[in-house]
Amino acid sequence: MRMEDSILKTMAYSFAILTMYTLSRVVYSVWWRPKSLEKQLRRQGIRGTRYKLLFGDAKAMKQSFMEARSKPMALNHSIVPRVLPFYHEIAQKYGKVSVSWNFTTPRVLIVEPELMRLILTSKNGHFQRLPGNPLGYLLTRGLSYLQGEKWAKRRKLLTPAFHFEKLKGMVPAFSVSCRKLIERWKNLVAPQGTYELDMMPEFQNLTGDVISQVAFGSNYEEGKKVFELQKEQAVLVMEAFRTFYIPGFRFVPIGKNKKRYYIDSEIKAILKKIILKRKQTMKPGDLGNDDLLGLLLQCQEQTDSEMTIEDVIEECKLFYFAGQETTANWLTWTILLLSMHPNWQEKAREEVLQICGKKMPDIEAINHLKIVSMILHEVLRLYPPVTQQFRHTCERINIAGMCIPAGVNLVLPTLLLHHSPEYWGDDVEEFKPERFSEGVSKASKGDQIAFYPFGWGHRICLGQGFAMIEAKMALAMILQHFCIWWRPKSLEKQLRRQGIRGTHYKLLFGDAKAMKQSFMEARSKPMALNHSIVPRVIPFYHEMAQKYGKVSVSWHFTTPRVLIVEPELMRMILKYKNGHLHRLPGNPLGYHLSRGLLSLEGEKWAKRRKLLSPAFHLEKLKGMMPAFSTSCHDLIERWKNLVGPQGTYELDVMPEFQNLTGDVISRTAFGSSYEEGRRVFELQKEQIVLVMEDFRNFYIPGFRFVPTRKNKRRYYMDSEIKAMIKKIILKKKQTLKNGDPGNDDLLGLLLQCQEQTDSEMTIDDVVEECKLFYFVGQETTANWLTWTTLLLSMHPNWQEKARAEVLQICGKKMPDIEAISNLKIVSMILHEVLRLYPPVIMQFRHTGERINIAGMCIPAGVDLVLPTALLHHSPEYWGDDVEEFKPERFSEGVSKASKGDQTAFYPFGWGHRICLGQGLAMIEAKMALAMILQHFWFELSPTYTHAPHRIITLQPQYGAPIILHQI
Repeated sequence: MRMEDSILKTMAYSFAILTMYTLSRVVYSVWWRPKSLEKQLRRQGIRGTRYKLLFGDAKAMKQSFMEARSKPMALNHSIVPRVLPFYHEIAQKYGKVSVSWNFTTPRVLIVEPELMRLILTSKNGHFQRLPGNPLGYLLTRGLSYLQGEKWAKRRKLLTPAFHFEKLKGMVPAFSVSCRKLIERWKNLVAPQGTYELDMMPEFQNLTGDVISQVAFGSNYEEGKKVFELQKEQAVLVMEAFRTFYIPGFRFVPIGKNKKRYYIDSEIKAILKKIILKRKQTMKPGDLGNDDLLGLLLQCQEQTDSEMTIEDVIEECKLFYFAGQETTANWLTWTILLLSMHPNWQEKAREEVLQICGKKMPDIEAINHLKIVSMILHEVLRLYPPVTQQFRHTCERINIAGMCIPAGVNLVLPTLLLHHSPEYWGDDVEEFKPERFSEGVSKASKGDQIAFYPFGWGHRICLGQGFAMIEAKMALAMILQHFCIWWRPKSLEKQLRRQGIRGTHYKLLFGDAKAMKQSFMEARSKPMALNHSIVPRVIPFYHEMAQKYGKVSVSWHFTTPRVLIVEPELMRMILKYKNGHLHRLPGNPLGYHLSRGLLSLEGEKWAKRRKLLSPAFHLEKLKGMMPAFSTSCHDLIERWKNLVGPQGTYELDVMPEFQNLTGDVISRTAFGSSYEEGRRVFELQKEQIVLVMEDFRNFYIPGFRFVPTRKNKRRYYMDSEIKAMIKKIILKKKQTLKNGDPGNDDLLGLLLQCQEQTDSEMTIDDVVEECKLFYFVGQETTANWLTWTTLLLSMHPNWQEKARAEVLQICGKKMPDIEAISNLKIVSMILHEVLRLYPPVIMQFRHTGERINIAGMCIPAGVDLVLPTALLHHSPEYWGDDVEEFKPERFSEGVSKASKGDQTAFYPFGWGHRICLGQGLAMIEAKMALAMILQHFWFELSPTYTHAPHRIITLQPQYGAPIILHQI
């Protein structure tokens, strides 16, 4: 018993000691050691952030990184605040040498060229590469990972592969890869002479092919899977580096770890096949050192070699990754910058053609391309492939008067140094290749070299000479054969060739600022009480048409917009059916309003349109008359109660008509009532304001997922609307189960089609169509009736004519479909209101492919603007009295209303995409107006302010107050 007690006590003491030791180690690691290092660094006068328990500045780093990435920047080269936001702030706040914290490890930031060079050239072994997250080793354990004697031996072994004589021998392989690229681009450009291309994957393919040929004696196709897997591995590795590593975590079999190890094993298997293939081709006694792989295998097979086949694989992994990524990105940035700075593109082209002509550049020609070299160096300065380098102190060191303790990370931010005005001048953020006209050593200010794109010292990038020759060869051959335009400039050039005049493209924003300014100025004050509304409603396009004519070009950010104010051309565009013209590519945030029929294209649109059309046939519309009558009767009774015994009442008719049309669409389309859908209408009004705000701003891809206050509101409203509509659908489904045939209204028709076995329509599609008809069914007719009431208040003679017609045909009885069909004056008035105040003042199309129309060749990627309001207010098509309210224009119908033989009246669009509900809207408007005229006469209120403005549809900005008088 005593022995058992003794054993238990011993175990308890041991556990207590182990616990105390573990706790002491934890306290040492997360508090005492960091605070000790902080104290030692501050004694050196190194300022910076204070250590925060366990996480240090990790959260602040992540937050600044996420904020910087959340939005694009202006089109300039001041990239430091976006790429290295945290270190940019630290350097600005604490100076050239400062300290911050990566979890529990201090990081000393050094932005001083001489000190950076001392660290990079130090050979005493006290500086090592950063202790890595072990998961990062899956990317490569090659030369860049090694230290000390092992690194020195491997470096010495690999260096001969990059001697100048070897590089000269690689030029034919460079030429072959570049020629393949040029031929591919020529095929893409032909026959139209121009082509839009994303350069990044093109250069990745090129550099992948080059590294495959010159380093491994294979080709890009053979190593394609390696490149693809390494890209995926690089993303996972960066994710691992940004998080706190828990020892042993790499062995936990979570999804991402499994993925990392799977990718690693796949890459190794592919490389082993390439190595085995090479070994089989090597004959006995063959030196096999014509390329990197041959050199590695030759060394590995020597009897005294310490190199294993695993080491060969790791070096192959490194060169596959570094050999592709660095030069591909360098060339990508070079092309982008030459597209932004066409003057330097021309200078480089002139040099290439002068030295090489159209011949393939050889090594001698490449060495004489001075301007090309200057450009490539300036690109490396502004956009270095590696933005920061790291070292780690494994022992206490003294350098430049500073005593840095062991266990400190040194951050050498190449990017900050390259963008420092102190070393490069006040024009540091400008693209000026002439800085390098006297070479790298004299490019920066003073005597200090402040240019380290490939590192410095004994660990400088081994392949920099290789990368420079490859980049110069590729750029020279591209300049020989192509003129590189940034996409907007290319489109501008093509449009001007068609004789289309307009504004010149301005970087990034185009005419967006001018559009916004003219819009804000026009909205800032009301207008005179007349119908000359175009300068207020679409001021920018009004000025464009006056200055540049019927067909002109302007710029919506980076997209050209061709304005067309010519009825025949507009009709051709609206009738165009070959699938190359689409609706305007939408800001995804606008889809919250509706993804129904209006957003669909092609076969899907045709099927949906065919499905919905029966709901708007004349027989169906006749069947809706009782619902129209009920809603209009409710409105008349309400107004009578408001007018009361005094016989007069001032009323804002805009919300009244919104309630009326909301009730009509609820009854006729969904078999419900306005009250049931009231909340849907209220939320949609709020959504409209947010959608218009979105369309006027430049959309940043992915921004809709950022949880801003407005985005949260958008998603909340969308979910609320969908929930309410689903309740209405569920209620309708219940009535269908009870034996109702269900196709008397739009919702019944949709549900009937959705439940068919061969239907592609989902319940979400039904919801989206309901959202669309709730919105369109209310807004269009409500605004139409509002403007009609206002114009009849301004023109009482036409109000009297219309009333006389209504009383003659209908008396005081409820109008029926036959009576409504005979209301000719009412029809003329409603058409004239649509001409002067069309609900949709502009229509848009987008060229998905190059199109030829009316002798014009419009390239892909162009928006076509069809300004209905401008056409409806054009004296050329409507006469000098175009701004006057004259319903008699329509006395012989729509086709003969405008001058000449041309129809210049498109309030509901035209062609196959003409508004599906125009018949419903016309009957509804005529019924409502006829019943109002039977019971009331009205005049403008003195408080009315004439200020038409656009919120998707054309509305009175300050409401529509009138004075009602009961008859």
